[in-house]
Amino acid sequence: MYRLVQLTTAATLSMVVGCAMFAPQAKVPADDAGPGIGSTPTLTPEPPPLLPPRLAIKKVPAGKAVMVEDKNIRGQAITVIKIDLRRVEPHFSFAYGTGKPLRKIESFQAMWRRSAPYVVASGTFFGVRNRETMGTIVTGGRIKQSPDWDNRGSALVIDHTGKAQMRTLRLERKPDPRMTRFWLQAGPRLLKDKKVWYHPKVEGFRDPSLFSRARRMCVGIAGNGHTMVFVGFKEYPSLPETAQILKDIGLSDAMNLDGGPSAGLAVGNRVIMAPDSRLTHVLVMKPRLAADSATALPPAAGTSARTSASPTPVAERQAKVRPALLEAAP
Repeated sequence: MYRLVQLTTAATLSMVVGCAMFAPQAKVPADDAGPGIGSTPTLTPEPPPLLPPRLAIKKVPAGKAVMVEDKNIRGQAITVIKIDLRRVEPHFSFAYGTGKPLRKIESFQAMWRRSAPYVVASGTFFGVRNRETMGTIVTGGRIKQSPDWDNRGSALVIDHTGKAQMRTLRLERKPDPRMTRFWLQAGPRLLKDKKVWYHPKVEGFRDPSLFSRARRMCVGIAGNGHTMVFVGFKEYPSLPETAQILKDIGLSDAMNLDGGPSAGLAVGNRVIMAPDSRLTHVLVMKPRLAADSATALPPAAGTSARTSASPTPVAERQAKVRPALLEAAP
């Protein structure tokens, strides 16, 4: 059984999360659909692949990089945290600052203090016994793990332009982790294209404890893919009730994160939800620096990735992408 993890944002802004993903499947049997929501899912047209950004970076309009709001919807008290991915980006921070998912666990408070966060939230599942974090993990453009066998759930992936997409791994084509800057895998998925989409068995979730009423953390996408939204539920909604509330607040796509005893959320010095369990990682929200954006771009014409001013693994990979693909990038 996999359990949830906590998020943390630093004096630069923080949050908890985890990740993973995988292969497609065609049509799904009707008896695999979730309890009474939506019709039988079928294979949908593949979204365009995640491609490297163009050489020019669009100017980000003025506004707040992080917004926090308390709401009461359908009798549920929730906290909504909206993050502008053109200004701020998520990073995994692992227990004891190891830099790798080493199957260690640490208290939410300790990881929060180390990250000096303003915002902290729980992330993806991990094994209770083996402490193995679920799925593929990409942070800062670096792949930390990518188990080929784990195609459970859905993946929220962010490309190098700060645009997010969500893919249901058993029904949609898996993006290339090498072309992403961040990858979070969890589930079950609750929204797809602004509609409730709830088919946990199709996604590979069968643990009965997941479907009971519990405190919840969810992550979603809004603002044409440039806004990442975390939602903390302080009470005990069911997953179908959670899906409807996420739709009500205007998200286009959303999925469940680790909850119950792992659910945690803090904003500044205000702890909104305190987890009862220790975690394998948190997600720290950091500003997107101009230097970071530059290293995510291909080198200038006439130069190679190895001779450019700031060579990085990301720049080297993107230098090998055909010019035609670069021209097709959004």
